[in-house]
Amino acid sequence: KDKGLKVKIHADEIDPLGGLGLAIDEGAISADHLVASSEEDKAALKDSATVAVLLPGTTFYLGKDQYADARGMIDHNGAVAIATDFNPGSCVTNNLQLVMSIAALKLKLTPNEIWNAVTVNAAHAIDADRGTLEVGDNANLVIWDAPNHEYIPYHYGVNHAYQVFADGKLIFERPGLMI
Repeated sequence: KDKGLKVKIHADEIDPLGGLGLAIDEGAISADHLVASSEEDKAALKDSATVAVLLPGTTFYLGKDQYADARGMIDHNGAVAIATDFNPGSCVTNNLQLVMSIAALKLKLTPNEIWNAVTVNAAHAIDADRGTLEVGDNANLVIWDAPNHEYIPYHYGVNHAYQVFADGKLIFERPGLMI
């Protein structure tokens, strides 16, 4: 913090050690995992700028039964982001669409909550001015091959990305017709 770096904390993945509370007390930009965070710490998210970054792909890959309490965090007005946690030890997927499906099924998030978690809140968790599309933005976006936004988290195992744009330039296009 003294050198101007933003605090991020890997916390409460397995045991409730108070990591989320520490993150909030330290003004961390995010706290990651949070499977075992206490009710008190989840309630404290409401009055903090800390984003709870949940990584349900890790829980899924490790075969654990307990997932992070996203519903409790959101119900306490906490900001929740969803990410893959792509790493060789505990989550070997970089498929965000799959993680969105796990968030729907196991974290009990609605499609709107999931989209907010993987866009605006995810950008905030890394201190990036991204996650929305407004006039003058760089046009980093995905065009989805889906009838609506609710379809993607519930129709899993399929790559729904039709086109990907980075800084307004087409960088990926899947052949074939959109639905």
